[in-house]
Formats: sequence, C-alpha cells, structure tokens
Amino acid sequence: MEAAGCTSRSLDRSLTDKTELWLRLKLVALAGLMAMISLQGSKCLGATSEDSTENIERPFPTVTELPFQLYNDNLIVVKGSIGPISGVNLILDTGTTPSAISKGIATRLKLRGNAEPLQTLNGAVQTQSFILPSIRLSAIFASEIRVVVQDLGVMEQSLGISIAGIVGLDVLRTHNFTIDYRKKKISFGLTTSMKNSVHFETQYPLLMVKANLQGHDFRLIVDSGTSGMVIFRNRINQTTSALRSLEGTFIATVAGAPQAKFFRTSITLAEQTSEHVIAIADVDVRPEDSFDGLLGFTGMGFRRVSFDFENGTLGWES
Repeated sequence: MEAAGCTSRSLDRSLTDKTELWLRLKLVALAGLMAMISLQGSKCLGATSEDSTENIERPFPTVTELPFQLYNDNLIVVKGSIGPISGVNLILDTGTTPSAISKGIATRLKLRGNAEPLQTLNGAVQTQSFILPSIRLSAIFASEIRVVVQDLGVMEQSLGISIAGIVGLDVLRTHNFTIDYRKKKISFGLTTSMKNSVHFETQYPLLMVKANLQGHDFRLIVDSGTSGMVIFRNRINQTTSALRSLEGTFIATVAGAPQAKFFRTSITLAEQTSEHVIAIADVDVRPEDSFDGLLGFTGMGFRRVSFDFENGTLGWES
C-alpha cells in the first residue's frame, strides 16, 4: 500500500526521490499491515487457502479489463463498490492481506466489529475487524469477506483523493491477472506469457519470490504497492559499505516511522542480473518471520507484470 514522487538531476537521484514519499507511507502502514503479514503462526493465518477464497465468485467466463489511475508512478487506484457505496477509490495492493477499509466507510456502513490486539513493529495496537457485505471491482465480486479498519488519512492527504479501502491479495488471488502500466489497465482472467518469470516461493499468506543480492538470497513479498525493492535492516548479512550509496538519501519518516537509506547494486532475479536502486529500511523484523523485504515493480523498471496462480509464477517485461 503506498506511493512515491520523483525529480532529479540523475537516474539514481530520480529513483531515490521517486521512492521517498512511498517509503514514508509504507513504513507507517507497516505498524498495522505488516502485523497481518507477520502473523504466520497466529490467528490471522488460521484460515487455509480454501477458507481465504471461499466467498469470492469465480471463475471469469472471459477476460475482464479494469482501468486504473497510477499515482506517484506506482500506486494503483481503481473505482469500485463497498457494499451499497459505489464509485469509491480503492487501492489494489498485492502486498496486503486481509483487505482493509477506511474508518469513514466503516462508520457509514454502521459495521460492528471485533477489537483485536495486534503485535506490530511499533508495539501492540488495537484494530477492528469486520465481515464486509461485499466488495466489487468490475467482474470481481467478494461477499461476506473479513476486512480490517485502516487509518488512510496520511495517504489521502498526500495523494489528494479520498481512499475507501485497500483491496488485498485475499481478493486478488482468486484469478490470474496482468498489470499493464503503459496502458493503465488490469486484465483479470488472463494468463500472459512474459519474457521473464520466477516461481513463487510461497503463495500464502502472501506471495514471495527469491532474489540474490551480493551473493545472499532474500525472500521478498511481492508488493504492487511498493515502488521498488526494500530490504529490512536486520536481514542484511553484509555491511552496507559493500553497496554503492546514493547521495543524500537518509529520510525522516512521518509518525516516528523508521528511516531508510538507498543504494545502487546488482540484483539477480530469475537468473537475470541487472543494477537497481534498493532501499534498506531501518526496520528489524522478527527472526521467525519468513520474509526479508518487499519487491515492487515500477522502480525495478517492470512495465507489465503477470500473476499466474495455477502455475505459481510471477512474470514481467520491462
């Protein structure tokens, strides 16, 4: 979930600037949403893969295309409906599960939820979970789906639009789909052959792939809400002095969120090696957590990205 902005005198600086706003928002969101990701031995993951999709209607008889707006060059926003409230802005984020709604939408729907204590990166917090009557995105229709409440005020203020919720992988994973950043559309029910592909290391609770950085393997959550690649501080096994630092890249984040530093380095993904800018976030995830960071798309130069859940692959083209 999250966004980025961009200007600069060089490619490196451009990519760094493009990532800063997104990182401020994403790391704040980690206080809530990363908790959901981290509950791999807890109640949030008590549902099996079958449980998580049982209320989503499928399959599509034909390919369905959904147009989207791209904010800050990486954040996908579509129009959809939440219950009887139609025409609202929804973020599509493969790095989130379960899906979330804003406090305002929860109030308008007069939903009664359950308070849940969650252990997050910033300590224990209280959140609310609800059974939502429905979410509709074009031909995707989910009914009686569990969602949590997310404070989206910072993101709304930054983007200058209202955000009703975040549609996560619990809804999106029920159909193959392709994101085309050039045409600004998502094709659901379509399996697209791509020049590059990598197998998912896991598909539940979130999608993960393996990338190699400086001879070390990292398991990365596939996160369409992320601009590029982010590694958490305590997952780096070598000193950052081995990486090529970018000038002026320490940033202070809102709400006391961690800082980050940016580097340019060689990354190997699906046996393809190329140079990219990565962010090392000043965040320490738990030793038992099975992920080391996040993999976004636009900052990596991906222009089309496909999700093939039957064959368990992520494909992309630059």
